[in-house]
Amino acid sequence: MAVPKFYRVLRGQRGAAAKAKLLEKLTSLDPNQDGIGTKAGRAPLKILYVDPFNIDLGNELVLQTSALTPAYDALKGAVGTLRVREVLPESILGLKARSLKAARVSASTGVAESGVVKTSKLTGLKYLSSGGTAQSCPFGKGTATEDQTEAFKAIKAVLPATFKRAHPIPEQI
Repeated sequence: MAVPKFYRVLRGQRGAAAKAKLLEKLTSLDPNQDGIGTKAGRAPLKILYVDPFNIDLGNELVLQTSALTPAYDALKGAVGTLRVREVLPESILGLKARSLKAARVSASTGVAESGVVKTSKLTGLKYLSSGGTAQSCPFGKGTATEDQTEAFKAIKAVLPATFKRAHPIPEQI
């Protein structure tokens, strides 16, 4: 079972000062304060199609999924057209299933070799930040016998050098 965010701080395990600062910040949040809703909008989604690993949909069905357009553009060279399709032939139908999530590769750029010590605005505690931004893209099996681990290793091997870290997000049924 997942532990809620700031669980240890709220239980006082990180110190009374951190707990007091977090509670003060949470109780003083004003929905009308300046800056809320002023950021740029989210990037558009790109609809993609993949062959799932753990469910055999046959030759006429594929799983419909999506990725943010900038993330897909950055990772499509590594993921390749074999594991992700942008357009389907008329003979194949894209299945949109809420309960099935495609496997994804998450890759980070701009990661510093050594971390930078920062202070949390919510708790006042120090933490080590390596910076960078992460982008993710779905992928499916490229061949009928390929599993998730093999596919991820093949994708990771051809990632551009700008991506310092990469990890798989497994398919969820």
